[in-house]
Amino acid sequence: MSSHQASPHILTNSSSFQKATTPGLQITSDDKEANIQAKMAEHKRHKALREEATQLEAERLERERLEAEQREREQMEAEKWEQEWLEAERKEQERQGS
Repeated sequence: MSSHQASPHILTNSSSFQKATTPGLQITSDDKEANIQAKMAEHKRHKALREEATQLEAERLERERLEAEQREREQMEAEKWEQEWLEAERKEQERQGS
């Protein structure tokens, strides 16, 4: 009985590697790869455009909110001045009527 120990097989040539990387064995062709890359680039561009549109819309809404707050403050100030003027007029009429 001889005991034979198996040793690991080490490839000394690269023919197996070369076969695996030949165009016939590639999963995708260069044209398909270029098409995939173009679609990915287009997807990224559309995503960037959507993000920019979202940001612009958020900025527009913020401007509208700030403008509405400013109009409300101006309206309240105008009403305050009107009330003060009416009160002053009423007091003046009372003083003249007495």
